[in-house]
Amino acid sequence: QVTGFPTPACDGQILTDPETGVAFEAVPILVQGTGYDLTINVFENYGNGNLCPVDSATVAIFDEIQDIADEAVTDVAVDGVVTYTTIANLPSTTIGRTDARGNDRSYQKPLTVIATVGGQTAQVTEWVLVTGDRPRTGTFITAATQEMPTLILRDPPGDASSAFLEQGTSFTAKVSNAGLISRTLGIKTKTKAGIKFEAGTPFFSTSTSAEAENEFGFEIGLAANLEGEMEITTTTTERFSTSDSDIFTSGDGDIYLGFGLNLVFAKTDVLDVDEDNCQIVRSQTVRFGGEAGNSFDTIFLYTDLHVRGTLIPQLRELAELVPDSSDVFNANADTWEGFLALNDSLKAAAPIEENRSFSAGAEFETETTSDTTSTFTYSISVFSKEEAAAGFEFESTGSGGFGQFTSVWEFDYTYTDVDEDGNFVTVGYNLSDDDVGDYFSVDIGTDPAYGTPVFHTVSGRSSCPWEPNTQPRDSLAIAIEPPVQTDVPIGEVAAFTLSLTNFSASDELREYVIIPVQESNPGGAILRINGNAFGSGQSFFIDPGQTQEITLTVAQGPRRFLYEDIELLAIAPCEFERFQNGGPLQLEDRVRFTVSFAAPCSDIRLFEPVSGWAFNIEESMRTNDSLSVTLKDFELQIGDDEFIEAVGAEYMRADTDDWFP
Repeated sequence: QVTGFPTPACDGQILTDPETGVAFEAVPILVQGTGYDLTINVFENYGNGNLCPVDSATVAIFDEIQDIADEAVTDVAVDGVVTYTTIANLPSTTIGRTDARGNDRSYQKPLTVIATVGGQTAQVTEWVLVTGDRPRTGTFITAATQEMPTLILRDPPGDASSAFLEQGTSFTAKVSNAGLISRTLGIKTKTKAGIKFEAGTPFFSTSTSAEAENEFGFEIGLAANLEGEMEITTTTTERFSTSDSDIFTSGDGDIYLGFGLNLVFAKTDVLDVDEDNCQIVRSQTVRFGGEAGNSFDTIFLYTDLHVRGTLIPQLRELAELVPDSSDVFNANADTWEGFLALNDSLKAAAPIEENRSFSAGAEFETETTSDTTSTFTYSISVFSKEEAAAGFEFESTGSGGFGQFTSVWEFDYTYTDVDEDGNFVTVGYNLSDDDVGDYFSVDIGTDPAYGTPVFHTVSGRSSCPWEPNTQPRDSLAIAIEPPVQTDVPIGEVAAFTLSLTNFSASDELREYVIIPVQESNPGGAILRINGNAFGSGQSFFIDPGQTQEITLTVAQGPRRFLYEDIELLAIAPCEFERFQNGGPLQLEDRVRFTVSFAAPCSDIRLFEPVSGWAFNIEESMRTNDSLSVTLKDFELQIGDDEFIEAVGAEYMRADTDDWFP
């Protein structure tokens, strides 16, 4: 006797299939992916209801419900009882099957138990109907998704500030209501998670089915739940924070943490039961899941500065350089621009909860817990190289490049910062600055989607670097007089007057440096400020509102006479150092000037033939000989864009006075 299955559907009435006309007596309905604890009782029947449990009976279980009927699961009964758990795997979508008694077993799956004791055997078979999805043979395709963030962590103002997640912090996102959308026709094919079709294993898995750990300090796991949703769990394996470097400040230091997936899509036949009308319901859908052993195409950790300044421009450039794959590169760039806009909108929507004011040398650190749950819709592109993808709302890009077939994967993304044990995510931040005299007033709120802190600088004063919405302690302007000098005699220098002004909004004495832009001086003009060479820069300390007059002299370089648009950069030294370390240039000013030296006619020398040469034209025609003429020691170029147009020589016939070119 086997117990533990649900009671038959429809109170044991007849189940019918309106499409095929199949009808049979209702059996228990099992839900795909669900486990059922069964009890197998082995007993001897002495008649008149006298049942005696049999000890030490060997029980063999042939479980087609789990798709492992080819190999028996054996156990030994204790006091006549064996416990066994079956898990509903694939439904049966075939009709016309019958049992040994001729009963119609369409859409049904058996579990057979054979008990052996003392050389005697007894057998019982239970029939059930599994509802769910069955993949069609040969309908699998693999596709790579675009990158998508699973967390955004913002960097606070203050060049030594940071936000952080402690080690062991977990947060979960859920992908639901997913569908593949034709890019041109707009047709949406719904998709559900759950792609594990191996015999003897559940179709769905409530444990992690794909996992990746990386050097960034976090691991990501994927799993499908019984509702056909994909759950993404991210756990920090060490303390994880934004940068406290002055290269990344405020929004530039916001961090996007996430991944791109290698997905498998499969068409499936769906079997369900309408118990109200006692009818079989059949349909088709598409299931998706991570590619076995290779679910993560990429795992990334990007700063906002990198995305805006490097990643998107590179993708746009690649779209132009590789036309066959331009759709892929442009789609990736568009998606990242969308994520940047999402970050901006979430920061704008965050309600203000408190204000903190701090100055350099007065550090403040705190932690806060969040129980945010939010849902928003993502639309990202997916790319496949397989021609079968055309049957899944993928469209050809018309090229042979990467991502030959493209579709849009749209889904609801539900984020929660409560882990599986019910613990809330704890996020901390540190407010700090290392430049004496800097201070900030900051409104702080909570991102409505990710539950991480959002920072809005209200006011303050900053330098090294200057940060938005604060008073710039460094502000300058540089001018040159005159901007052009011409016909400077050879051997003399051209003298210019530079005016460097300190416009510090905080009325402070500030240091500025003037640096020659070497790329603008390919001719090697010799530059000096107040008589000193300044290849690495010349510093000046200037009072607020004051202008420093500076003498710039320019001497001729080794081979040029014209030097056009030589450029000088004026900037605070710390801002230039930040630029050299990878930060953007800001709060700088530039001047350009042109100088030309009076160019004499160039020297030129006849190298060959040597003096006293003679050449006989008639003899040269007979011997097919020629006269080589070599000219040396003349200047080809006198300026960046000025070159000698031609050189030549003249000759005179012997015993004549006439010269010919």
